[in-house]
Order: sequence, then structure tokens, then C-alpha cells
Amino acid sequence: MKKKLFIFIAIIIVSFSCGIGVNYFLSKKTQTENTSLTIIGTIVHIKDNIATINPQDEEVKKAYPEIKFALPEGEESSWVVGDIVKAKYLPGHISEVGFIELTALESNGKARLFPPTNDVPVSNSNSRGTKNVFKSFFAYNEIELESFSSNNELYYKKITSYEEYNKYKSLIPELRTLTENDFINYYLIIVLSKDIEHIYMFNDLIENENSLNLELLKNKILSENTQTPIFSGVAIILPNITEVPTENIKLTIKK
Repeated sequence: MKKKLFIFIAIIIVSFSCGIGVNYFLSKKTQTENTSLTIIGTIVHIKDNIATINPQDEEVKKAYPEIKFALPEGEESSWVVGDIVKAKYLPGHISEVGFIELTALESNGKARLFPPTNDVPVSNSNSRGTKNVFKSFFAYNEIELESFSSNNELYYKKITSYEEYNKYKSLIPELRTLTENDFINYYLIIVLSKDIEHIYMFNDLIENENSLNLELLKNKILSENTQTPIFSGVAIILPNITEVPTENIKLTIKK
């Protein structure tokens, strides 16, 4: 009987202790979440797994023009320059030079960057900055051209977001494959022609004050398509620094 009573009391003590422990950790977690401070900004530099962000909030920016923190261990390759992040930290855990000790790091999307010198290549390419990246294609699905601009019997559309790119990629599977990170430093121009007897290639970029001339090559196709396309086209990927309003883009065919 005494043995059973001892076991019963021991169970009560252990249960009580576990309950206190669980409540302590839950309370500590709730307290941490309630007292955490948040900074939202864009990663502008990464070196030796230390990220530098420009804060969005102007008041924060006055006190700390740049914020630095160590990327979470094991996640270093998940973050790139151009990521918009939400960084959480506890009060007092930020140094005078703006280095914070993170309690949490979340992705808040991607920002477009316009560096004068772009050393980030387009995905699946060694081309950087202003080097030509393009892909000629034939389109086999109907595409509404109402949202396209036209010039010299060519139709073109400027695409600056990954979401809009995916919309046209579903209509034109032959478009060059791009990643969400490509749209941090680059934008896409889709050129379409109803002349399916020719293939179009990107030749040169001519920049004037607030205007852009895209020079194309037009070559007769040498072999027959197994299917009859609706459009012949070319996808041109350009660095953000070259972007101008759509109405200031001109397309010319090199003679």
C-alpha cells in the first residue's frame, strides 16, 4: 500500500514538474514573440554569410542606414541580394553599428535592383550586365495582342515581374526559362511577329536619352516546322538599368 502511495505521489510530482516546464517554455516563447522588434528591408550585400539590408522604414533608416546580421546556419544559400526580408530581434540586441542578433528571418518577396554595374548573370547563362541574352521561338497558342505595343509590324511587351512572366510562359512554353531571382536585376521584352516565314534574333541595344532602340535580325527559316506556328518571336532579357517607359522602346530590323 505504501509502495502504491509512493508511486502515485511520484507521478503527481513528475506531472506537476512537466506542467511547470511546459508552461515556462510556452510563456517564454509567447513573451519572445510579444517583445520582438521587426525590421523590413532589402538585402543589398552578402559577404561571408553576413547580410546587409537597407531598411524600408525612414525612421529606422535615420538611426541605422544599414542593418547587418548573420544568415541562419544552413540557410545561407537560400538568400540572395534583392530579397526583401522581415528580420526579428529582441530589444537591446542591436549594436551601435546596426548589427542585430536574429530571433527569426522571413522572406517578404523580391525587390528590383538597378545597379550601374551588374555582375549577377542571368540564370543558366554566363552573360552579365549589358551582354545580350535572348532566345528566338515560335508560338503555337493564340495570344491577345491588345496589351502589346506595336512598332514596324512587330508586337512587343515589357515584363518586369515573375508573376506576369509565368502568365506568358504558360501561353508560350518556348519562352526562355527565367527564375524569380532573374527579375531582381533584369526584365524581359517579348517580341512577336505574324510573319512566321522568318525567325527573329536580337542583334544590338542602342540607348538614347530615356529611349531604347532594339535592333533585330530577320532571317528566312531554312527548314519547315512540324507544326504551323501562329507567331515568330524573340525573348530579350535586359538589365534593369536600361529600362525606359514602354512607349519609348523602338524596334528596328537591321538591313
